[in-house]
Amino acid sequence: MTVRDGESNSAVGSSTCSRCAQPIDGQFVRAIGGHFHLDCFRCQDCQQVVAEKFFPHTGPDGLTQVFCEKDYFRRLDLLCAKCGGALRGAHINALNRKYHLEHFTCSVCPTVFRQHDSYYEQDGNVYCQLHYSQLFAAKCGGCRTAVLRSFVETNKTEWTEKWHPECYMIYKLWNVTLVANKPSTSTIPALSADQEGTDIATQQAIAEKAGRILHVLSAFEESSAECISDMLIRFSHEEFREGVFQAATFVSHIATLFSVIDEIEMRLLTFRDATGLHHAKEPKQLTKKIVHFFSLLSYVQDNADTRQEATKEMISLVTSLAHTLKILIRAALTGALKLENAHNEKTAVVTFLDRLAACEWQDDAQGKTLSECGPDANPDLCVACGEPVEEECLKYGFRRWHSRCFRCAACDLNLRPLYEEATYDAVTGKFYCTNHATPSSSRGIERVTQLEQYVFLLRCALKRLFDSGSLQGPNSPISSSPGPDGRNIGVSMLSNGQPLYADVSNSSPPSAGSKSLYLPPSGRQSSLRNSGTSSLLDLSGLDHWAVRQLAAQALYPLMGDQFTLDELMDVASGRKQSMWGRMVEAIRKPSKSKEGTFGVPLEVLVDKYGVATDLGPRPGQLQIPMFLDACIRTLHMLDLGVEGIFRKNGNIRHLKTVSDELDKDPRSINLAGNHPVQIAALLKKFFRDMPEPLLTFKLHRLFVATQSKAIIAMVYGYRLTYLIYFQTELPDPGRRKQALHYVCCLLPKPNIDVLSVLVFFLREVSEHRELNEDHGNKMGLDNLATVMTPNILYSKSKNAFDDESPLAIEAIRMILQYQDELWQMPPDIRERMKADNGSQPINIPTRRDSELGKRTESVSHTRNVVVTPSNIGHGDVAHIEDAHRR
Repeated sequence: MTVRDGESNSAVGSSTCSRCAQPIDGQFVRAIGGHFHLDCFRCQDCQQVVAEKFFPHTGPDGLTQVFCEKDYFRRLDLLCAKCGGALRGAHINALNRKYHLEHFTCSVCPTVFRQHDSYYEQDGNVYCQLHYSQLFAAKCGGCRTAVLRSFVETNKTEWTEKWHPECYMIYKLWNVTLVANKPSTSTIPALSADQEGTDIATQQAIAEKAGRILHVLSAFEESSAECISDMLIRFSHEEFREGVFQAATFVSHIATLFSVIDEIEMRLLTFRDATGLHHAKEPKQLTKKIVHFFSLLSYVQDNADTRQEATKEMISLVTSLAHTLKILIRAALTGALKLENAHNEKTAVVTFLDRLAACEWQDDAQGKTLSECGPDANPDLCVACGEPVEEECLKYGFRRWHSRCFRCAACDLNLRPLYEEATYDAVTGKFYCTNHATPSSSRGIERVTQLEQYVFLLRCALKRLFDSGSLQGPNSPISSSPGPDGRNIGVSMLSNGQPLYADVSNSSPPSAGSKSLYLPPSGRQSSLRNSGTSSLLDLSGLDHWAVRQLAAQALYPLMGDQFTLDELMDVASGRKQSMWGRMVEAIRKPSKSKEGTFGVPLEVLVDKYGVATDLGPRPGQLQIPMFLDACIRTLHMLDLGVEGIFRKNGNIRHLKTVSDELDKDPRSINLAGNHPVQIAALLKKFFRDMPEPLLTFKLHRLFVATQSKAIIAMVYGYRLTYLIYFQTELPDPGRRKQALHYVCCLLPKPNIDVLSVLVFFLREVSEHRELNEDHGNKMGLDNLATVMTPNILYSKSKNAFDDESPLAIEAIRMILQYQDELWQMPPDIRERMKADNGSQPINIPTRRDSELGKRTESVSHTRNVVVTPSNIGHGDVAHIEDAHRR
């Protein structure tokens, strides 16, 4: 039924029905500007009489129509898909349908999804996390729980397998799955069927466990590697005492690992599980390698003629030591998982991880390591037979005996099974059984496991290294005679032959002018614990490594359409090698590397000629080349407002002369008398001549990509993050800055220090662009970015087009403009680092040299509830009148 606006009759008696055009006699309806027979006032769609309640609607033709409630809301597409009722107020839009707030539920259970809740869609139906996990979700190849969010997909020959990122990395790093996938490939028992991905709490607990396993074990390996790296640095700079203390810290790491393995094996035996951890050879191999490593550290200081041979063996030792350590970590993890899964000891993995994590915080490692050997000259020899003790034994105080030598002095009874009741007479130095105990004998004999004895041998070797004559360096107060009875540090207890090199105690200390043997000197001390600061410029060691990994993770949602997560993790790792590989490369560094100032790698230049500068945003905290420090200090004393500074190229011949002089003697820097333009040009030449640009070749694509297009808009839901891609030519400045912030986090430590000092100074230069009407350098941030970008951010390609100069310039301009914000740690990374300090998992992935099928960031079946407000009217009531009463 339709009626045109204004079609009303003022006189009822002569009126006709607006629908049928027949005269009205009797009851009629006055509504929407017209008069209708009661029977003619019907819904336009269903023809139901709507006098009691109707809804007017003006169609596209300008005619007013009336509808019943259902058809009116149907026309507006506002009917609930579940109950069919009208959606008068706020409602939910999902799956191209609309629902009342209380009617948007799981298709299996009555779970109601509220605003910002997450739900899952499959074949047009809605599911909660529990039932989607049970019915449709793929199971992780590592933990057998549902894969609901980000995942790694590996392509097998027969099938495609999905993994949680943490589970995949645990498998790739240590070849361990949290539960058994197939009996033929793992010895870890699988969870029962009712535990596989059916309970949300179980899923969350397993996810947290996987994250913490990855974090703690990665940190333990990195911390061990840092100890070895610091040992090499200390010994190469004749800081012998500090080098031994680093070695003691490393021994403390090994002691913790061996102790954990012993505890796990004892727990397995209580369950009559005699399968063991399958590590018969590795502990002895590891101990032999470490003892030999200590011997090499001291030997190469004093034997220059065989230094090359020693270096080759050092490389082999570092590589094999890392491999053996990884095998033992895998054995311990496998055992802890076996206790949890097969024997229902629910805290086994947590206890294992807590023990490993705690070893990083043991400040008394050095003193404990050196004091546990006791005062005896040869504490590693059996008191009874005088032979080295390499296996399980017995001890009383600091003295030790072979198990075969542990017999009653009176009756020759084997006391090994009765060691707790046996007594020791300190006067005679003999053991007695309970039947022949003397009045002066006493109990207190302790059993020493084989792994405990290996740790003891390491401590003995370290003590000999500490007491040897070679440790009497300028910063060591210890004065000691050569080692007892001429024995060298690398004692032959754990090997069949003699040590490779001569007696260390007979060696003379290296001369003060001897060259570095392993790693270039470092002006910064590595710290694995101090991460309370929120500035990127204060980070070092493992903290800086962790921030780079987290920044790569954070970049992936922003740049997933241009870079794979594996590519980003590769960049975050700095190099494709692990920490151990980087140490090997450092040992291999040729002594004939380029000397001087220009054309020298930044890391080498900072190490050899670095100074702690107060010219940056963090005074006294940043290591930069002394040449850069001298240039900036000289320019500060000159006129920064001179026109053309950093824009003009200066005198090319003079630049060549000055650079040659600095290459001959990098420490003799005298720039007095030079024009500001000339010094600025020299500074540009310094950066341009570096073998790798300041912002690195690897990060060039990332810096450019931050300016290339809009990345994404992020909508945060309940426990899930949803990514919505927008491809536009001009990205949102906030998104560009966020991406640029993460890329800056990926810079190596020397590069970020130098960059922060450089841009801090360039910003000061820009403040002199217009000092007055007649004076100013005319170099604002835009101009400075234009002239500096070709010197600090370019690609390896010789084609200038590949440098994408406009985008690179914009990236540098943003760094200049927002530098104060960019040197702060991103808030999300700061929170995760806080969790790290609290021994909470932060899920840091370690880069692997393996190929993935693909990575994707979110499962496409996941959705977020969006509530749409609505303010639809409740309809009108028609006025029914009687024409005869008029």
